[in-house]
Amino acid sequence: MRLFNSGAAERLMNSSVPDDVALESKLVSRAIASAQGQVEGRNAEQRKNVLKYDDVLNRQREAIYSDRRRILEGDDLHEKVQYFVEDTITALIDAATAEGNGDDWDFHQLWTNLKTLYPVSVTADDIIEEAGGKSRVTVEPAEGGGSLRRTPGIPGA
Repeated sequence: MRLFNSGAAERLMNSSVPDDVALESKLVSRAIASAQGQVEGRNAEQRKNVLKYDDVLNRQREAIYSDRRRILEGDDLHEKVQYFVEDTITALIDAATAEGNGDDWDFHQLWTNLKTLYPVSVTADDIIEEAGGKSRVTVEPAEGGGSLRRTPGIPGA
């Protein structure tokens, strides 16, 4: 009752009723039932959220074990890994170039992020120099219709 109706609980505790006398009142019984219902409702909601997280973890675990089993059986997961790499790189590039133009983009931060995934031998300054300045750098779809983006004229960029 302290959580849901602390004022009523405090008044009951401070009343002049001796400690060894049972509290028998419809008001008290209803307050206790209401508090119990609220606590049970809150606990049920928390259990529901835990089950959602557990479901997500189970799906992730199943995906990892499935890939592990395929690797152990000798399957080639090259295409799947390639897709993950391209998707991650595309997301980094899209985030870095979402707003503005070449003058507004932080190429050095983009290169720092890309180097955490793959050791890039081309520097941001190489790209800017090849393009003829920051304002001339553009983002275009990769050749072959893939989702990877690069600046034309720079091999491996």
